[in-house]
Amino acid sequence: MPVCYEEGFSPFSNPGERPDGSMDYVVISGISCRLPESENMEEFKKHLMRGDNMVTENRRWEPVSHGLSSKSGTLADISKFDAAFFGVPPKLADSMDPQLRVMLELTHEALVDSVT
Repeated sequence: MPVCYEEGFSPFSNPGERPDGSMDYVVISGISCRLPESENMEEFKKHLMRGDNMVTENRRWEPVSHGLSSKSGTLADISKFDAAFFGVPPKLADSMDPQLRVMLELTHEALVDSVT
């Protein structure tokens, strides 16, 4: 459904304020995250409560070659991505920045969480 703006109203003006003084609010109150060695907040909480060290040996690149520390807090698995669900062709999914794939997943999860 196309969005039509009243004359003089811009989505870049004061958020929610309309020319007639009335207010419109849109709130998405869902949350989702990926944290070191955890797939979600609950798993991260369990690690914290057990006192687990989530800073691990760097397993993605050679630290010497980039001048980086040998240890880091990294995401557990960034290889899982349902390209078909997001309508991304397999070739494109293979070449996508992993951060973009994670962002798509987190956005979807946050929207789903906002409904529950």
